[in-house]
Amino acid sequence: MNRFFNVCSSVLVIALATSVNAANIDFSTEDDFVTPLGNGQIIDTEFGNIFTVSSSGPNAGPAIFDTTPNVNPADPDLWVDLGNAMILQSNANGGADAATSDGLFFDNPNDDASQNNFLIFDFINPLELISVDIIDVNGNGPVTVTMTDDNGNTREYFAPMNWTFEISAGGLPPGAQGYDTLDLNSLVAQPGEGGGVVAPPTDVGMFDITAVVQLEFEFDGSQAVDNLNFIPEPASALLLCTGAIALIRRRR
Repeated sequence: MNRFFNVCSSVLVIALATSVNAANIDFSTEDDFVTPLGNGQIIDTEFGNIFTVSSSGPNAGPAIFDTTPNVNPADPDLWVDLGNAMILQSNANGGADAATSDGLFFDNPNDDASQNNFLIFDFINPLELISVDIIDVNGNGPVTVTMTDDNGNTREYFAPMNWTFEISAGGLPPGAQGYDTLDLNSLVAQPGEGGGVVAPPTDVGMFDITAVVQLEFEFDGSQAVDNLNFIPEPASALLLCTGAIALIRRRR
């Protein structure tokens, strides 16, 4: 019951503040913005009030990776100190990297470095996407970001593999972060911290950034995402809250 009240309260705050502030998914909590997510946690229904998350390719599925330095020794490339991020868990070493002792957490969080890995967010209601942080777009391969609106039109960005620095490499310039922010509203080239440039987006049809229903990342290497900023549709946000209250009343 408390979860529904938490979700409802959070959604109401977001809906009333959309003219000023975007909502942010930083993967530190579930979609109630209260329940914490743990390092290595397998993600399936934790964001079901906002989006469903899925994957395809040789990876072991979406998971949480704590980017705090030294927490996960398997992948120092992701030690960017952003707290939690979302990865596609490695399925390498004959599948041994995908080991999970309890079915809830991967034993050794580590992002998959294979080609043709897809991380997909399907939004429950259309929303406006603002930006997202992409981590470790360096020597491990490029990232392609594709958004689809509610009419099936698309916008695609291509981030080359030197768009960010690799935080575990030596000789980095002062201020190197190992990640950068992709502006999903931008129609111009976006230079990354590593010197690479995201080309202007390729739109198919009359793409509507305010009515996005799907966000897809194609990782051709070892990467992660964090800080998904968006503005929910106010009517849809209020409908979600109303539905939660109705369900509570029926249970009572």
